Amino acid sequence: VPVHGYDSVDDYYYHSSPINHAHEIHVPTLAFSADDDPVCSIEGADIMEEKGMFGPGLLVARTNRGGHVSWAEGAVGYDSYMDRVIFEWITSCREHYSHKSASVNAKTVEHAVDQDIPTAVPVMA
Repeated sequence: VPVHGYDSVDDYYYHSSPINHAHEIHVPTLAFSADDDPVCSIEGADIMEEKGMFGPGLLVARTNRGGHVSWAEGAVGYDSYMDRVIFEWITSCREHYSHKSASVNAKTVEHAVDQDIPTAVPVMA
């Protein structure tokens, strides 16, 4: 860690944590958080939400289960809840912004002033 300019492991984690940047998110962004994630503590997300530390473009989809990156669903767990929801959310954003502008591109989304992004997240099956 010191080789890369950090004083300690704690210093590295502090500077690399998304907590320090979440308030700056203005572009529509969907993040997932599972209560049973063994790596990322849900308590941090709770504190950030309570203190209003999420930027206007950030939507956090919180689930009871999902682990760190799996969110498997279906009879045998081969389908992905996360993939399904991301696709549905992006489709919804595109439809939303296509009504606001004839040409939807990164600049249209990036410079959206009202930030009335789609906020519905389907319930995990």
